[in-house]
Parts: sequence; C-alpha cells; structure tokens
Amino acid sequence: CFGKDPQAAHPLGNAFVELCAYGGSDRAAEVLYRGGARGTLDEQVRRAVAWLRDFGTREEYTGPVRKDIPLVPERAVREAVANAVAHRDYAILGSKVLVEVFADRVVISSPGELPNHLTPESVLSGGVVRARNQLIAQFLTVMGLMEPRGRGLMIIRKELRAFNGTELDLQNDPVARQVRLTMVR
Repeated sequence: CFGKDPQAAHPLGNAFVELCAYGGSDRAAEVLYRGGARGTLDEQVRRAVAWLRDFGTREEYTGPVRKDIPLVPERAVREAVANAVAHRDYAILGSKVLVEVFADRVVISSPGELPNHLTPESVLSGGVVRARNQLIAQFLTVMGLMEPRGRGLMIIRKELRAFNGTELDLQNDPVARQVRLTMVR
C-alpha cells in the first residue's frame, strides 16, 4: 500500500478508488464520467478529492455576482474518502473503494463491514476510536488527510449541515460486506 506502484502487486490490483458520475439518480443512468484514483494511499485520497473538485460546481447568483458551489463540501469529501481507504477490508480481494456521483447525492462505498463490532449509531455518536487498519489510519493522519481521535464522521456531519442542512446517511451492509456513506448534493 505504501510502495511505488501498489496496484502492480497481485493482491493489491484493486486497491484503489474507482470514480463514476451518472446522469441520473441510479446506476442505470448514463455514465457521464469515470476514472480511477490509483497510487499510494495518500495519492488515492488526493486524486479522488481532486476528481470530485474538478467534476464541477453549480453557479449561484446574488445580483450580478456569481458564486461557484461545489457538489458537496471538500472537507467532508476528503474525510469520507480517507476513511473509506483507511478502514476498508483489504482482505476482500477484487473489491475497491467506490465514489459515485448521482444527480442528487454522492455515495462513497468501502469494502467490509464496520470494524470491531461498531454500528452506524455508535460511530455517528462520536467518540468511538477503532481502526481496522491502524498503520494506514496513522499514515493518513500524519499526511494530514484524516482527522485523528474518531472525529471524521462528526466533521462530515457538521460540514453537510452547514452546506445544505442535510444529514449524513451511513449504512453498514453485512450481506454485501460494505459500508456506504451518502451525502446529499
């Protein structure tokens, strides 16, 4: 995960962030734009955030002055992608972190269930600090890409409320073995 070309190593071939934007509200809609954030773990987070930033903004006008509004707050996106990369279950071969942009939301899916018997409620309440991949979480924290002390989801919630008054939706799917985080645009 920390090497020069981690995806070249056989078990890590899918250890990257897949990016996809759709022209509607579900996966059946036309794919408008897709990409992949590959490289080391910090490069994956930086590239995924940049992809979403470059995807575009909407324009809001106050009189003659235009203001560009991002899809979702960048701080929330950075934290969500960093969490997905840090806490994913790397033992689920053939899986990858997936960032999807729909007409009404951004969804970030991470392979594996919430670690260490955590529930969405316990994680969203804050104060729970448990990392599935402690070394990866520490690395991303040192690189300035992840919040320490279990603050990440609380920061995402705060950013979304300030941005558009919506609440973060966090789902733990034990059947699909996936954690899904949804941010309304």
